[in-house]
Amino acid sequence: PSERGPIHSAIAAFGSITEEEALDVFYKNIIKRMSHAVGIKSKSDGIGDKAEREAALEQQGMLMDIASALVPGLKRSALVALVSITSVSIKSPSSSIQKRSYKLLQCLLKRHEDLRAENPELIATVHAALSDAQSVCTAPAKRNRLVCVRSMISIIAGDDGALVSVDQQADQVTAMVTEIVMCTKEKNNKTHNAALDLLADIAKSFKGLQKDPSLVGNSNSNGDGASPLLECGPGGF
Repeated sequence: PSERGPIHSAIAAFGSITEEEALDVFYKNIIKRMSHAVGIKSKSDGIGDKAEREAALEQQGMLMDIASALVPGLKRSALVALVSITSVSIKSPSSSIQKRSYKLLQCLLKRHEDLRAENPELIATVHAALSDAQSVCTAPAKRNRLVCVRSMISIIAGDDGALVSVDQQADQVTAMVTEIVMCTKEKNNKTHNAALDLLADIAKSFKGLQKDPSLVGNSNSNGDGASPLLECGPGGF
């Protein structure tokens, strides 16, 4: 574990200097091996082979770490498969796989503009997956999940071309902010502190806060009835 940081940096550096086509071949091999590892795990679940299952989980986690490092240099089209994988793996019963899945999702959300350009519905897919996975999130993965939730708040609140109504956007943002607030009650210090830091970050970028410090009321200073949650522009929240 102590060597993961340097290894991740080395792989990321490799990805940043490798030609896109060559990197795509490497990436496809990673996806193939990841699918194979998931298949082995599924079979061993039925057979009850603990050693084989643990080996498959470790391989799957390692491949997800590699994929996370490669995300910045991947083709836009290559991101779609990773979204599909993380949408399932964030609900894994393994806390280790959950944690790595959320880390991979963090990297994918940094390329949200590419995701939207590839398929306008991908952001909605990620949001739905996050919502579905909330109830099964394990304690070790919760801090990484909160970072993804924070990213989604920024993405949804700044999405002028959203496929949902303004009211739906407001509901989605409110639900995610509420989740972060609830995590301030966590006994785990890292999760508790992360939640506090994220709330402070949201408050700093909340343009509506400057107009209404008490956060009371449903209209802005212009009286046009817009929700303060959605007053922030693309760079806000």
